[in-house]
Amino acid sequence: MKKIVLTALSGVPADYSGGPNKVIYQILNNIDTSKFKSYYLSKNAFIEKNNYVLSDKNISLFKDKLTINLFNRSEYYRKIFTSSPYLKYFFRKSIQKISSELHNQMWDIIHSHDVRSLFGLKEKKSKIILSIHSKGSIVNDMIQLYGNRNSLSNIYKEFRLKEIQSLLISDFITFPSLAARDLFFDDIKNYSFYDKVKIIYNGIDLEKINKIELDKNFLSNWAWVNKYEYRILTVGSHIKAKNIDKIITVLSLLHKMKNGKYFLICVGAGPLTNELKKLAHNLNVSNYVLFVDFLPNEDVLKLMKYCNIYLSLSERVIFDLVILEALACGMNVFTSNDGGNKEIINNLNGCLLNLENLEDIAEKILNTKLDYSERAKDSVKYFSILNMINKFNGLYEK
Repeated sequence: MKKIVLTALSGVPADYSGGPNKVIYQILNNIDTSKFKSYYLSKNAFIEKNNYVLSDKNISLFKDKLTINLFNRSEYYRKIFTSSPYLKYFFRKSIQKISSELHNQMWDIIHSHDVRSLFGLKEKKSKIILSIHSKGSIVNDMIQLYGNRNSLSNIYKEFRLKEIQSLLISDFITFPSLAARDLFFDDIKNYSFYDKVKIIYNGIDLEKINKIELDKNFLSNWAWVNKYEYRILTVGSHIKAKNIDKIITVLSLLHKMKNGKYFLICVGAGPLTNELKKLAHNLNVSNYVLFVDFLPNEDVLKLMKYCNIYLSLSERVIFDLVILEALACGMNVFTSNDGGNKEIINNLNGCLLNLENLEDIAEKILNTKLDYSERAKDSVKYFSILNMINKFNGLYEK
């Protein structure tokens, strides 16, 4: 039996999370336990996975959610935990903790879902698979999040070098889309690692989605939305790249064209939440927007089966699992003509949008016949968790 550790820099594997930890959660809960003894490692936890259940008495999902909630809601909290001294401390301690566990045991396979998890490796003793989820180079991703500050220039310089070293020691480098691969290599300007690259699309749980039904409790809680002919849903963090402000502006334009027909449910939170609520008020659509901080994945999927339009105007898109889930639920998906979206949406199963003119987007939503449902469901059969797991298994067994 091979011993495998899946790593991320921070957090815990969870269905409610996004990015690396959601993918890790899917792998750990579908991996062949007759072939692999699997573990999860981040700065927050070192967990052995037993009998398809993740458990560790020292890890608290509540604490993880609380930290996210504080970051999203408190500007004071964000200032402290994005300050240069704290970030330097955080990355140093996180990398030290992860590398210590990687060195203390013998692993057949290290599957890293954040390149920074490999920064502390002093020698290569295992097969190493690096799955890149960042929007380009990890340094460019950090600059987008923390800013291009002089106080962080040394750590950025160090991380650029270590990122290349991590690529060198990796046996395989996976990306969740062609767009993710191209964005990454355009950022690092080094194409010598192409022979190690594998494209493994992220997967969704089609069986789970197909089984979800709108129960009486759900319908009674959301019955009031039924009075709106067009129920728009968007799910995502309230950060600049998600362009939630543009979605609210499009809603305002739709109301000018067809007053009272459209309602937006906006699931997510982030540093921009208060600004977005002010924008909705200033555009006179506060009564037509519901902001929901957090919903379990199952409730999001129920909303997808209840609403009829999914709208996403994100930029620098890698590969958006929520777009796949919306298609699998039979929603009419309208999304930005950007990155990984172009590998999912083909204008037969949904509609790709250019972001330059928001009035054109509103008119396209207004004038498009909403009949994508069956084609949307058929189009996602390739993007299953099972297909993703089989491809990773292929790399584990090589």
